[in-house]
Amino acid sequence: MFKTNVTWGEFRKELLESHNIKFKYVVKSESAIQRFIGWFMAFFGINKTYMTEFYTIIGNTIAVPSRDALPGEDDEFMTDKELRTYSHERVHIFQRRRDGAIKFYLRYAFSAKWRAKYEEEAYGTSMFVDWKLGADVYAWPYHVLETLDENYRIKRKLAKEVGGRLIELANHFEMSNFVRDIDEDLAALMDSKA
Repeated sequence: MFKTNVTWGEFRKELLESHNIKFKYVVKSESAIQRFIGWFMAFFGINKTYMTEFYTIIGNTIAVPSRDALPGEDDEFMTDKELRTYSHERVHIFQRRRDGAIKFYLRYAFSAKWRAKYEEEAYGTSMFVDWKLGADVYAWPYHVLETLDENYRIKRKLAKEVGGRLIELANHFEMSNFVRDIDEDLAALMDSKA
């Protein structure tokens, strides 16, 4: 995994603090609540890799799969995965603010349609980060389709629709105005680093 040329300090200042976002962090294995959620997800076959592979945001707290996944110091460069993952989680903060916390959490928990919509927006941002880093983004829709189907309890038909829309999104990344509609601050930061 290579390092981006975005530092943790730049990410915090330009993408979090400028929007009054103050993430708190917890390592899943060190949190009783997260261990319970992980057990629940595995026991009921919802998501067996919840504890080891997924970052989860509840409120402003990001639960990370290991200590290695905690953010670095301000002068450290982010890896591509860190920039992609934390940009994705940032989208969920904006969704919660846009829709209201109660509506967001109820929709996310109880509606596959809304869960798919929220993840489509967040994974669109993940794809954009990869595109700006020079990665091939056309494998993303298929990865997201499998992830939604296997780990988010979203039926395959709906997951395929999301994948199709993500392919359309990737086809428009080169149109800068379209990109700015996804996440203007993220686009501007990454443009300044190109």
